[in-house]
Amino acid sequence: SAVRYAVETAAVGWALRWPEILVPEMLDRLDRVRDGDESSFAADTGCGRELALSSLLVVCGHACPDSLRPRLLRAAFALQGSTRGIVRGTAQLLLLSMTNENETDSFIVATANNLRRDPDVRRNVQRQKYFFTELRAPRLRTLAGIIDSGVHEFTS
Repeated sequence: SAVRYAVETAAVGWALRWPEILVPEMLDRLDRVRDGDESSFAADTGCGRELALSSLLVVCGHACPDSLRPRLLRAAFALQGSTRGIVRGTAQLLLLSMTNENETDSFIVATANNLRRDPDVRRNVQRQKYFFTELRAPRLRTLAGIIDSGVHEFTS
């Protein structure tokens, strides 16, 4: 929805500005929502568990400092088999885009390698990449930019 998109855009901007402060807090919230503590984020935003998980992955994926990358990869690994497409797609994109040749977690490496070979996953990841690219656009960090972009339901 337009509101969720605007909140994610603003959160990405803040997290890029203060990653060492905001990303650990968002990863803590992601863990609590994933583990069933709805009150930690999903209930506060009124968006439900799946959208909360996806939004937290999106923000953390944009602003994750190197020191927290292993933690984010473990969180994405745990969610890449989600039954909800938005969570699964975001988690798979993070696993594929953030895993590198220096990775030490063999489960994450094996999973990323398997995901790279799956044609359905590759198609899904291409769709998710567009969203990630758009969310980083500086013009979308203002209300006028969001309205002008057409990525919402405010205009016909």
